[in-house]
Amino acid sequence: MKKSILTGVLFGLLAISVACKKDQHPGKIPLTDDPANPEQPVTLSIYDSVINNQVKYIAALQMASGALKDNEASNSRICGYFANSACRALLKKPTAENVTIVKKYMAWYMSKLNGSTNPVTGKPEIPGSIYDYYAPAETTNGTYDSVDSYAATFLSLAKELAELSAADKAWVTGYATQLTLIGSAMEKCIDNTDNSVPTTFSPEDNDGLSVDSYVHGAKYTMDNAEVNEGLKSMIWLQTNVLGGGKTAYFQTLLDANTAAIESQLWRGTMYNWNDDGSTGATISKWNAFYADATCQLFPGMFGVIDPVSPRANLLYSTFNVHYPAWSNGTIYSGAYPWTIVCYAAATLNDKARVDEYI
Repeated sequence: MKKSILTGVLFGLLAISVACKKDQHPGKIPLTDDPANPEQPVTLSIYDSVINNQVKYIAALQMASGALKDNEASNSRICGYFANSACRALLKKPTAENVTIVKKYMAWYMSKLNGSTNPVTGKPEIPGSIYDYYAPAETTNGTYDSVDSYAATFLSLAKELAELSAADKAWVTGYATQLTLIGSAMEKCIDNTDNSVPTTFSPEDNDGLSVDSYVHGAKYTMDNAEVNEGLKSMIWLQTNVLGGGKTAYFQTLLDANTAAIESQLWRGTMYNWNDDGSTGATISKWNAFYADATCQLFPGMFGVIDPVSPRANLLYSTFNVHYPAWSNGTIYSGAYPWTIVCYAAATLNDKARVDEYI
């Protein structure tokens, strides 16, 4: 499952910098290596310092093809889900250099879209999905962690790029065919009367929730929060880039997905981390960091519910009761620091914990 890997580390580090930036910053860092003005050192806030370092790191991970590696290893995985988040982070600081990196990556991603058959396994595939690849030769095993979240986060990236300028919108419009296919991939993951995902999963009840892929066949709260945002992005892209022919259809999908997250996954005190077909009390437990506790933050972060609503605040506060030391760097699950928790803190204006974490 994808979120057992470090979720949104680069997106989190850059996005929290924007979300929590104030007129007065903690931790000024003097830069005194400017020979032209040695007596007037430039100071960077800790936020700006983090942004600059992370931008350099992301840029260094880009291969000549445009692919973005997960890390610096020569044989690193290339995962569209994480690269989408990294590029969305770059657009928080949309310099010409950063936008160029994003466009180069997006062109690579759209050149790798799958057809209807997995070339490795020979099994049916969702057209418009994308596999994970591996450096240096960009080989693939014909696998991914999900279809729904990869597609949804890419569509949100495309929307954010198109919103920057008329020229960027025109660039995105030039890939209308590919964006339509990616939107279709996300759409085909949604459990409704139009779709029949060829895998065994339960419940198949046409409830409007997204199924992560043909492989796993699960309806995760995390994925559905990302898909909910992706559907909103697709509605915007339909209206502003793709001609608007399916705007109403995607609005219908969004309404159904939002309602299903509330009726199927929300259980009064917590979200079920996965729709297992049960009714009544939640199957999630606060003492299980992943996926039970972490998924409680996703509906607020991705706008399914108001990020500063009483529910979002209560879930975040309860998360901190059970995992109070995340902001000092304590890792509660595996080897990954779950930086996206800091992004959740930023969406709730918890500047104290954001500053401590940074």
